Amino acid sequence: MLSTWIVLLAAYAIRIASADTHYVAPQGSSTPQYPYDTPDSAANSIQVAIDAAEDGDVVRVFAGTYYERVRVEAMRLDIIGDGADVTVINGYGLTHAPSDPAGLVSFNAAEGKLEGFTVKLMDNEDDNAVTLLGVGGGVYLCDSPIVVNRCEIWGNPAAIVSTRVIIGLIEFDHAIDNQRIRTIT
Repeated sequence: MLSTWIVLLAAYAIRIASADTHYVAPQGSSTPQYPYDTPDSAANSIQVAIDAAEDGDVVRVFAGTYYERVRVEAMRLDIIGDGADVTVINGYGLTHAPSDPAGLVSFNAAEGKLEGFTVKLMDNEDDNAVTLLGVGGGVYLCDSPIVVNRCEIWGNPAAIVSTRVIIGLIEFDHAIDNQRIRTIT
């Protein structure tokens, strides 16, 4: 039994050691350079950094507001922000096409972590999220066990739509139709 744990820990350590980090800053860097693997070559879009990532990588997002949809497809990826109070994914003003994912942040057959973000479809609590984007939740998970830590998800018709999501230490097996979710772990 002990040898099994040692092998598992070694495999996890190798995965962590081999993971690349891709950086994102609201204005990008003065010289953005693929694969955005240093703060000095940061991308200006979370999705651009995700597209440069490979299975097991980390996307590190600096403080700022990002007006974009974020989609992770069929890979393990950790997306880490500077904190929900300063790192915002905002869908205000985005239009919705039929081919767009159902959520502002969506994971499709993916694994990983979303940490340190506010995710919202509205610019303020008086806006109507349904008319702004037309559909979906703040975070949409399709066959994706994702850990959500230190995030605030609000201003969405459904905060999280999922078959399985772990928020802190609590696991949910259904949609959370709450207007505001704050995770603190």
